[in-house]
Amino acid sequence: MNTVIPHLKRLLTNIDIKLFPYEKGNSIYIGNSCVKKQRQSFKVFSNKKFVAETFTKLAALTLAKHNFDEHTKIYVCKLDKNIEKHYNDCVFYKHSIKKTKDKWKEDLLETRLDISSAKIDNAVEELVNIFTKN
Repeated sequence: MNTVIPHLKRLLTNIDIKLFPYEKGNSIYIGNSCVKKQRQSFKVFSNKKFVAETFTKLAALTLAKHNFDEHTKIYVCKLDKNIEKHYNDCVFYKHSIKKTKDKWKEDLLETRLDISSAKIDNAVEELVNIFTKN
């Protein structure tokens, strides 16, 4: 028991607690960064200054975690816009599939829906890779 306490103390002194995200209300804090949930988006702030607005929570957390490196910010915002575009396309395709009576048009819309869904999955996977990267 006595040998565990010094190891725990060393472990706790080496961990930077500021990098642990915590949630308070409709905001998530990571270090000096804050992600606030809006109605349809997420706003990212650093030291109370607005940095970016994103469609997905994952993109906002990725921006907050990576301290707003300019290249990362541009790439993450591009991926986020891609997800938003294809999400809206999927909503349109699903609605059109329900309303159409033409079998050929329905098949075409289902194909487009599958393509947009795949593009969303690829963009989300790329965002996860950036988020988990140190």
